[in-house]
Amino acid sequence: MNQMRILITGGGIAGSFAALLLGRDGHEVHVIEKRVLNPENITAQGRTGNFTLSERGRQSLKFAGLLDKVMEYALPLRGRLVHLPYSPFALPSPYGALQEDCLHSISRTHLHMILLEEASATPGVTYHFGHELADVDPFKKEARITSPEGEWSMNYDLFIGSDGVHSVTRGMLVERGLVKVDFLPSEWCYAEESSEQSVSLEQREYLHVWPQSDGVVCGLPMLDGTLRLNYLFRKGTWPIRQFAQVHRITRLKVDPWFVGDATVLIGDAAHSMSPFLGQGMNMALEDAAVLVLKIRQAGRVGAEVLKEFQDARQKIANALIELSEEHSVTLARKLRNPVFIAKQHLHAAARRRFPAFFDVTAYNAWTRGSLAN
Repeated sequence: MNQMRILITGGGIAGSFAALLLGRDGHEVHVIEKRVLNPENITAQGRTGNFTLSERGRQSLKFAGLLDKVMEYALPLRGRLVHLPYSPFALPSPYGALQEDCLHSISRTHLHMILLEEASATPGVTYHFGHELADVDPFKKEARITSPEGEWSMNYDLFIGSDGVHSVTRGMLVERGLVKVDFLPSEWCYAEESSEQSVSLEQREYLHVWPQSDGVVCGLPMLDGTLRLNYLFRKGTWPIRQFAQVHRITRLKVDPWFVGDATVLIGDAAHSMSPFLGQGMNMALEDAAVLVLKIRQAGRVGAEVLKEFQDARQKIANALIELSEEHSVTLARKLRNPVFIAKQHLHAAARRRFPAFFDVTAYNAWTRGSLAN
């Protein structure tokens, strides 16, 4: 494959992961990032402090040879530990019966730091911090970039918009009438805070859940033994003044994901879902890995390759957007019922006993991942 000049907007997790993979393939990669980032100053900056890393994300990191390095900062989650007001003890609720059903808790800071360091150290990858996208023409394959020093232009062979849920890239394509965005209704909000409460070594292997009548509190274990608390609630139902920041959950579907033969969206720029399944970051990692895999298999970039990428990803993304919202009922309501928890244990036992014959739940089927390693 001939060397390509690749322009990526957004130096977050999806953009940095795509940059390091494409840089390793010998391409000239430029990452445009409006923030000034380095491993010493990466912070959550008001965004989700912890992720749940599923089999989908683990497959993607394995594809890049980074799984072992990332897992040094991750804690295994065997299931949920449900705290109910009428129960003197917490009730365990399994994710599944198989090893791949296990999730891992990892901080955004650690994961972003690893990917940024790996991408920055990859020959051919250049980060342009403090720079912003001013315009992109997918037919001329030209982008205009602004920086404190002024404005400059760059021609590209491949443009990847990975600049998040409020994507500037996507907005420019929408203004040109080239893509459409379907903003889906969601009545959910979320807020976060750190807890000084320590949990035992045994309890660090669970996502802690406090179901509420109008929402749910989730506690993700941290490496220091404390919990990172995520409050998910319907708008107007909890006193907002108790939180420093409250975020409205954004759900959206995009069509198409690509324009022309060299401009494509990935991650939250292409699909955004509620956090109830914990699949947003995992999908972003897998988007980057699958895109690179499709390019490697074809030996080039073109409309056919980008269409194949979209066909492989869009159905999965759209299904997870709906399934994630539906899963809010499980976290906020069903887990308040001990009978439901007992049924989950029976389901897990049946899968262990009859793995080839027992039905797989929608949760396990859609969160398992499909990347071929």
